[in-house]
Amino acid sequence: MRKLRALAAAKCVSVSVLLVIFCANTANAGGYDTGQRDWDFLFQQDGFAVESEVRYIHPDRRLTNITGVFGPSADVSEASPFTIGRASATMKFGDMLRCMGSYREPWGGHAEYGKNWTYTGSATEQHFSSEDYGLTCAVSMAMEKGQISLIGGYSWQKIRYELDQFYAVGPGLTATTRVEDSSNAWRLGLAYEIPEYALRASLIWNSAVDYDKALDLAPSNLALVLVRQGVHARYTGDFDSAATAFEKAIAADGAAGRTPHPYRVHELATARYALGEFDSGLRLIEPACKSSPGYCPLVLQQAMLLAEVGRLSEARSVAAVSIERQAANANGLFLSTVIAELLGERESARHGIEQFAESARLENGSASSDAPPELALAFLNRDIDASTLRASVCDAPGQRCEVMFLIAIRALADGDRSAGRDALSECVDTGVFVFAEYRFAQMMLARMDAQPDWPAWNH
Repeated sequence: MRKLRALAAAKCVSVSVLLVIFCANTANAGGYDTGQRDWDFLFQQDGFAVESEVRYIHPDRRLTNITGVFGPSADVSEASPFTIGRASATMKFGDMLRCMGSYREPWGGHAEYGKNWTYTGSATEQHFSSEDYGLTCAVSMAMEKGQISLIGGYSWQKIRYELDQFYAVGPGLTATTRVEDSSNAWRLGLAYEIPEYALRASLIWNSAVDYDKALDLAPSNLALVLVRQGVHARYTGDFDSAATAFEKAIAADGAAGRTPHPYRVHELATARYALGEFDSGLRLIEPACKSSPGYCPLVLQQAMLLAEVGRLSEARSVAAVSIERQAANANGLFLSTVIAELLGERESARHGIEQFAESARLENGSASSDAPPELALAFLNRDIDASTLRASVCDAPGQRCEVMFLIAIRALADGDRSAGRDALSECVDTGVFVFAEYRFAQMMLARMDAQPDWPAWNH
């Protein structure tokens, strides 16, 4: 089991003069360490004393100029306000012994990114908190003008972390990951103080803390863990392991009383398609298509599976219906159109593109030709060729993935297997494994490896 190592041999040296503590204990709002690991209250001079405090932290941290594999994103505020509490109670036992019970929140951080930025799949919110319940004692003896103290202590600590992610697939997939664990810690140190001058110096060694279970997820997140395992296996081309992981994820959803998300069904069907298991894939996907008819990748997957089992007429009908449903959605329409062409449903594909082009002209006054979506539309309308579309793509891998898939399926539909295969490989080489185009390209390349004349219905 991997371990999360915290408080890794942390040391704190503090010198205090007239209650001014030079080992800063203010909250470090820029990171997880809140600056709360201090034991200065142990040395107060009263027989019994208590303290408590709640701090309100409002970090001002904003992410700007965001870019990545999916292209640029709107700026987003990263940090959100949070509070930090602490409390201490100290008692002296004679002249030589004093002890302090303490409550601290040594680490904390909170961020709410929202759903209005491109990388919601990384995070929409994340929260990290901790609690430390401790007992620390000091045994003192006189030395020259002051006294030296041997310090020892024990803590029970607990950490919690929660991450929310949102994947814009179908009706939207919200994933929540929660981890928490508790462990023990100890500390040992020395202090020398001269009360007459209000001077104290201390050196305290904090032990490492082993959170053995910090990477274990709550049982409610088992399906999410399995989905991630399946996506990773599919990304590496291990479709057997991917199918097994997604089958278990869907079973975990069922055991928890949840209807499997269409994305998970689509991923499992993708793996089975790549493995040539068309009948089982079709049995799996048909009920999900009825419950989520608007999830374009799932419906197009059904059309491809129908074609593979010889039900080409039904496959074409499904693709034609998808074109109608995606009439106002450029990405969904473009994807539906090229799949329909591959299946031989050219009339519906042509009509869908012409209608979309006309609506775009009416909305914009004229057809633009200097942006990739407009050029993709022109390509599908056969106004420009593949080389012109390819040359229009910027450096963003996500855009290249989408464009190369359109070029690939058009080439396959036109009977050019070599050009189609090359473009599918370029689509996969972008590495944008969360895109539907990437998933389709992967499974199609697997079919071309297994069946040299794929797609057989296109001869």
